[in-house]
Amino acid sequence: MVAYSHNREGLPESGRSGINHCEIGAREVTENSCLNVYQMVEGFSQAALLVDHKHLVLTCNPALNKLLPELTRNAEFKLQALLHESPLALPLPYTANDDIDAVFANGKTIERQVSFKHSSGSTCQQRIQYFASRVAQEKVLGVLIVFTDITHAQEQERRVYEANEELTQLQHHLSHDLSAPITSIGGLLQMITGDFEDGEFDEIPELLQESESQIVRLKGLISDLMSLAQSGVNEPTITTFDVRELVQDISDLLSGHSRTLELSITVDCSVDTLTSDRVRVKQILTNLISNARKFQNPDEVAPEIVVLLKENEQGTELIVQDNGIGICESRKDSLFDLFVRGDAAGQPGHGLGLYIVRKHVAKLGGSVEISRCSKPTEFTICLPHTTSSL
Repeated sequence: MVAYSHNREGLPESGRSGINHCEIGAREVTENSCLNVYQMVEGFSQAALLVDHKHLVLTCNPALNKLLPELTRNAEFKLQALLHESPLALPLPYTANDDIDAVFANGKTIERQVSFKHSSGSTCQQRIQYFASRVAQEKVLGVLIVFTDITHAQEQERRVYEANEELTQLQHHLSHDLSAPITSIGGLLQMITGDFEDGEFDEIPELLQESESQIVRLKGLISDLMSLAQSGVNEPTITTFDVRELVQDISDLLSGHSRTLELSITVDCSVDTLTSDRVRVKQILTNLISNARKFQNPDEVAPEIVVLLKENEQGTELIVQDNGIGICESRKDSLFDLFVRGDAAGQPGHGLGLYIVRKHVAKLGGSVEISRCSKPTEFTICLPHTTSSL
């Protein structure tokens, strides 16, 4: 516990505190006794202390005692002997002495932000505010120092910023990607209509085939957008499911979408079941297997995709391998970014697949990387151990 001075001689017995427990504004003591000020400080949910003009602590609260061990072990703070009749020192930012003097001099509020490593290993953000506490609008009685943990608020602000950036990119790209196939289909239909009117039917099958491919492209984009919308919203639903059956479902689904691309998938599992969110894992594997099939090597005699499932102490590894054209080493990290596409020219796609994979994996608390770029190309997904909710 932090010791503090009970020496309150010379302080007026009357006065009213302007301290608002919910929203800390101007610190002005007018009618209530200074004892009420101390009681309010000690009752704050935020870590707080009140110091006098000699930088001696008049009072502090239990929340400060909880915070002290974390501050003491960090180099961003220095120990300052602010305590009456105690060998203890209080860790405050290096600017604290100057800030306290400045508040006594001009009565203006000062705000600082500091970062430090928590004992858990995470980075904490603290806002430190210095307020003038006055007696009946006269001289400053003391300086109230309040610590507010803003780690969560800043993380939320960062996420909002990233979401807005994502929406801006989506708007820019989709305005083209959605309108292009629709415009193309409209033009093809006009050509088909013209051929019918002129009695020329030779090119109609080719025009219909191209129209169908544009519709497939549009449906693929809509499907990707639906997956993207789901990837960051719903909380994972954890169940235990058979991985071989899941891969077979994906194989049947993708085989039905194409009559031309061969799909041969080998499943090698050290365990047969996985405990995770089945819907998300299916979307992850569907995107990776679809990419592997899309970027097959035309010179390869036997195109092959392998799905491996391994367990270790940290969790579960899902690995997807293929003997396709490979990935450029310099681009392997950027391929998970929004609207970034692979190197194969002429292949359909919108640059959403791997971005969706990363979003789903992150929602499951895992990680994904391109662990090998070729021979075979290998994607490794690490998922933490979880317990089924059903």
